[in-house]
Amino acid sequence: MKTISEKNKIRSELHNFCKTFERDLTKSQNGRFKEMLHGVISGKSSLLSDIARENRSKKGNNEKVVRKQVEQYSNMIEKMPLEKMMIRKLSGFRNQIKSDTPIYFDLVDISKEFYKKLDCIGTTWNGSEGLSGKGY
Repeated sequence: MKTISEKNKIRSELHNFCKTFERDLTKSQNGRFKEMLHGVISGKSSLLSDIARENRSKKGNNEKVVRKQVEQYSNMIEKMPLEKMMIRKLSGFRNQIKSDTPIYFDLVDISKEFYKKLDCIGTTWNGSEGLSGKGY
């Protein structure tokens, strides 16, 4: 179990991280972005439904169903300038990255078009076809 000082440190670091994107996001987007990141850290999962469940349990917010919260997160992510945000974050590391430093992007996804029942299946992006689908 985390102590209060550990929780405050995480909250402070999360706040500072999100401040990086204040120029790219509206105030409400930045607040929701921070809320989502808090859900990822607390719930140790990046699935929107797990994030929504985690945030809902922390706030004691029972009036919003998880499905509605996931829909709101999904709509917000679609509208976020992710490319600009990524460039801004990477440019902050400019002094730490040398000309021979490799940068890796994982563009691999496994789509399971004809799945019946698979554990942990979620929505993936198939970059080759430019479509989203169910997979890992």
